[in-house]
Amino acid sequence: LLGKEAKAMEMHVKSRQVVSFLLSGCAGLAVCGSVLFSLHEEEKSGTLVANVLKDLKLEVKEWSARNARLVSKSSSKQYFQLGPSSRNGMLKDRVDRETLCVQKDPCVLPAEIVLENPLQLHRIEVEIEDVNHNSPKFSKKRITLEISELVPV
Repeated sequence: LLGKEAKAMEMHVKSRQVVSFLLSGCAGLAVCGSVLFSLHEEEKSGTLVANVLKDLKLEVKEWSARNARLVSKSSSKQYFQLGPSSRNGMLKDRVDRETLCVQKDPCVLPAEIVLENPLQLHRIEVEIEDVNHNSPKFSKKRITLEISELVPV
């Protein structure tokens, strides 16, 4: 029994060390919240998605000095980019919501703005809004629907 207690105590100490390591690691890495933007699907390349400096409350000097970059978190394709001089979030390539988010609603593309020295992550989400450009298709040209007079309308 003494051997089991010693192992349990050792595991408890190790788990506390891991937790304290994770906490100390998180103290140096600031995750600064999340910002949601929206964009209509099928917008052309170069469309403004966000004024990143303004929305993240950053200064131009800070932006340049801290090597800001945008990292896509969802797919292998990078749909957004930061304008080199404007520091705006721009659409890099057209987004087709039906292809990208077949069964997902809302359709959200996550990304992060990464700043260095000190390291900060600004999570951003871009919701792709549907543009109804696909007309409905019905198998029959005519459908007869009978509704009872007792049904409230």
